[in-house]
Amino acid sequence: MDIRGLMRLLLKYVIVVVSLVCLGGVSAADEKSDKLVIVDDEVITVKQLKAYMQNNPSVDVKDAIDALIIESILYQQAKRLGYDKLDEVKEKISQFDRRTLVSHLVADKITKEIKVTEKEARELYEKNWMDSRYPRWVEVNVLNIQYKNESFEKMAVKYATNIRDKIDYKKFSDDYKSALDNLEKDFPPPDGITVKSQHYKKLFLLSFRKYKIMLEKVANSLKEGQTSKPIKTPNRFLYVLISVTREYPREEIPFKKVGNELMTSASDILYKEKIRSYIKEIKDSYNIEIYKQSMK
Repeated sequence: MDIRGLMRLLLKYVIVVVSLVCLGGVSAADEKSDKLVIVDDEVITVKQLKAYMQNNPSVDVKDAIDALIIESILYQQAKRLGYDKLDEVKEKISQFDRRTLVSHLVADKITKEIKVTEKEARELYEKNWMDSRYPRWVEVNVLNIQYKNESFEKMAVKYATNIRDKIDYKKFSDDYKSALDNLEKDFPPPDGITVKSQHYKKLFLLSFRKYKIMLEKVANSLKEGQTSKPIKTPNRFLYVLISVTREYPREEIPFKKVGNELMTSASDILYKEKIRSYIKEIKDSYNIEIYKQSMK
């Protein structure tokens, strides 16, 4: 493939390397922050780790460090292979800097052959890959705990925590409106707090979906009769409690409802497998020092 083809792939697939490129390393001469990891002569600092985890709050420390190390390796590998000397790359370096090099490397070495066709997706579906043909079907109830303003937030969390174990999921399954009325009678919400219920009689949950909405992600982690901890939502002044109130027998879902999702998700999983394989292939050529004392 020529350079223009590679650049088209770069723009199409990865302007920023998905989930890996958040922050660059700094020069080994930078002494403003404590050293966390050294990959050859590039330093990754505690400051960068903290910033990465602030931007990715669901990632634990180990995974965050791994991501920063992978980004550093890919950046330096791109330079080793001379991608920073290509004219078309040079034009973009001033704008994207290290991310351009990593993106170009990934497009060339990893993503250029990744594409799951509809035929391949159908074959995965026929095999019930990751329960794609016979997914989990559940009934879900969502309690919305709305509070008046910031001064009521702690009270809202306390109320949600107190009623969490009092939710009778069978009653919510039978008649969620009456069940909510009874819950409010038995455990009246404090002033400034209101409670409403949303009920989903029958949902299918896809474990392989690349971009899960919060409801699906949380419901997938629960068994019948379980309720989540209070979850703060992007909506202002709102916490939710998500309950799986019924588990249905698995049943077949038509391919047309999951086909596009299968193509997207299978490609993403293949991408992750390829990048893990590529890192394993080149990682030993880098000298990596982790300063564990800086992680405390």
